[in-house]
Amino acid sequence: MEKIERISVEGMRCTACAKAIESRVKKLNGVKDVRVNFATNSAIIKYDDSKISIEDVKKAIKQLGYGVVERPKEMFTKALTAIFGGILILFVSPVAQLIISTLIIIYSGSNILISAFKSLVNRILNMDVMYSIGILSSYTSSVFAFFSILPKDYIFFETPAMLIAFLSIGKAIEEKAKNRTGDSLSKLAALQTKKAIVLREREIEVETDEIREGDIVLVKPGERVPVDGTLISEYAEVDESAITGEPAIKYKKFGDWIFSGSISKSFLKIKAERVGKDTLISQIVRLVEDAMSSKAPIEKYADKVVSLFIPAVLTVALASFIYWYFHSPILGLTTLIATLVVACPCAFGLATPTAMAVALGKAAEKGILVKNSEVLEIASKVKKIFFDKTGTITNLNPEVVNADTETLRFAAIAELRSEHPIAKAILEKALELGIRVDEPEDFKYYEGKGVEALYKGERILVGSKKFMEENDIHVEFEEGVFVALNKRLIGVIEVADRLRDEAKIVVDELKKMGKEVVIVSGDGKKNVERIAKKLGVEYYAEMLPNEKAELIATHGGAFVGDGINDAAAIAKADVGIAVSKASEITIETADVISKFESIPFFFKLASKTMRKVKQNIFWAIIYNLILIPIAAGLLLPYGISLKPEFAALAMVVSSLCVVTNSLSLRWFE
Repeated sequence: MEKIERISVEGMRCTACAKAIESRVKKLNGVKDVRVNFATNSAIIKYDDSKISIEDVKKAIKQLGYGVVERPKEMFTKALTAIFGGILILFVSPVAQLIISTLIIIYSGSNILISAFKSLVNRILNMDVMYSIGILSSYTSSVFAFFSILPKDYIFFETPAMLIAFLSIGKAIEEKAKNRTGDSLSKLAALQTKKAIVLREREIEVETDEIREGDIVLVKPGERVPVDGTLISEYAEVDESAITGEPAIKYKKFGDWIFSGSISKSFLKIKAERVGKDTLISQIVRLVEDAMSSKAPIEKYADKVVSLFIPAVLTVALASFIYWYFHSPILGLTTLIATLVVACPCAFGLATPTAMAVALGKAAEKGILVKNSEVLEIASKVKKIFFDKTGTITNLNPEVVNADTETLRFAAIAELRSEHPIAKAILEKALELGIRVDEPEDFKYYEGKGVEALYKGERILVGSKKFMEENDIHVEFEEGVFVALNKRLIGVIEVADRLRDEAKIVVDELKKMGKEVVIVSGDGKKNVERIAKKLGVEYYAEMLPNEKAELIATHGGAFVGDGINDAAAIAKADVGIAVSKASEITIETADVISKFESIPFFFKLASKTMRKVKQNIFWAIIYNLILIPIAAGLLLPYGISLKPEFAALAMVVSSLCVVTNSLSLRWFE
C-alpha cells in the first residue's frame, strides 16, 4: 500500500545536504518519491509499505550522518561554550590551549566531524566536509607544532576553536530562524486535538486517531472540535475564525456542518463524518507541509549550482595551498583553511527555500493556502487575471435594478412565500420603495421556472420567458423576470447580480499593481457588461465552461473562480485560484485557495518573495566572488589576507544575512 509520511531531519547544513539525502533515499527499493526541504528541516517520503518501512528510510538517513529528530536545545549551549573557549584560548598557556581546543572539538564540533566522516564514507561532499578539513588541518598543525614536529609558528589553537565557535553560533541562530518559518504550520497543527470524548454505550475518552466515522463526539464549551461532522444538538455556537477567518460567532442548528478546529462556545454533540487525515484541518496542514517541501524552478537551479560549487572550491583551496606553500608553508596552510571556511554555498542554497518557506507560512496565516512553492514564482510573473462573475466577483444575492412600481407590487405579492434569492431581491426592493405587500390567497412554486399566486381573485405569474410561454403569454424580450396578471404581461423586472462589497477594492488594488483584470462569465452580455462597467474592466460574456478554458489556455495568466463550471479554466490557468467556499472539485483543481479579499495580498506576496530570492542570490554570488579570491591569497602581494577565524565569521554572517532578509517577509502586510 502506498503511503506518504513527513519526517524531521536533523543536521542538514545546506541544500547540498538535502540533495544528498534525496539521492540516497530515492535508491531504496520501495521508495517512490522523496522531497527534502532544507528550509523546514523536513522530508516528505512516498513509499510502498509492502516493500519498505519508514524505519528503513530513517536508518538510511542516519547512515549519511543526519538525524531524524528535532535539533536538540543543547545546540545553543554548545555554541556558547565554543565561543567562550575560543576567547579563553587567547589568554592562556599553550598547554591550556591544547586542552581547551581539544575539548571544544569533542563537545561542540563532534557533530560536524561525524557528519563529514559519514558523508565521505558514502562518497558525498557536503559543507561539513569542507568545515572539517579546515578545523582538523588547523588543529593538527597546532598539535604537531606543540610537540615540536613543526615550527612554533604553526601553533594557532584559537583557529579551530573560533571556527567551531562561529560555525556553531551561526548555525544555532540560523536554525532558530529557519524554525520560525514553520510557525504557521505549528499553529495549524495546534488546531488538531489529541483526545476527544465519544459516546459508545457510555462516554469514553479516546485518542483523536481512534475516532471512527459515525461516532457521536461530545465537545464541551471552550474545546476544539476534533472531527468534521453534522450537529445533532438542537442548537450550538461555534467560533470558526481559525478556519474561515471570520471572527463572528456562528450559530448552528440541528443538521448543520461543523468543521474540525472550530472552538465550541456551547455543549456540542456531533456525528463524525470525516475523521483523522480526512478532516478539513488535517488536509490544510498536509497542504501547507507539501507546499513547504516543494521546489520552485529557481530553487532547482540553485541546487545545481551548489552541487558544482563544492568541488570547485576544493580545487581553488588546493591550488592556493600548493602555490603559497612554496612561498611559505604556513601561508599555504592558512590560505587552504581560509578558502575552505569562507566558501559558502549555504548562502546560495538558503536564498530560495527560506524565502519560500516564510512566504508560504505568511500566506497560511492570512488564510491563503498555496499548494506548492512553484506557484509563488509563477504568480510573480502573472500580468492578466481572469475572474468568474457569479459567486466570485458578485455574491449569490441578486438585486432589482429596474422595474416599475405596479409590476414590482404584484411580483412581490406573488413571491412573498418564496425562498428563492430572486424572490428575496424583489421583496427587498418593494420594501425599500415603501410598497405595501399583501399576503396572497394561494401560492405555487415551479422549480426552475417561476411562481404562481392568487390575489383578490386575480392570477399572478412571475418567472422566466419559458414559464410565460408555457402559459400562452407572448414575451418579446430575452432577459428579465416577467410578471403577468390574468394571462396578460404587465411588465418585466430587471434583476442582476449584486457586486461584492469588497470587489471594487480588490480590482483597484490589482490594477494598481499593473495587473489586467478581466471578467469571464456564462451570463448574458447585458448583465456582465453592467458589472464590468462598475469595475472598469474588460469582459467576456455568454462563455460555456469549455470556452472559458480555451480562452485561459490562449491568453495565459491567473483564473479566479468558485463553481464546478470553473474547474476546467482553473486547471488551464498558469495560476488557478479557488475562492473560499468554492466547490470541492474546484478546490482540488486549484493551485491556491484564498478568501476573495486576500487575492491582492497573494500577488503582492508572490512578487515580494521573488524580489527577496533575487536579493539573496545576488548577495550570495557577490559574497563568494569577493571573499574566495581574498581567502585564496589573491591580495597577499598587497598585504591583504583573511585569517581562518575571520573567514568563519564572514561565512556565518553571509548565511545570516540571507536568512534575516527572508525572515523580513514575516512582517510583510
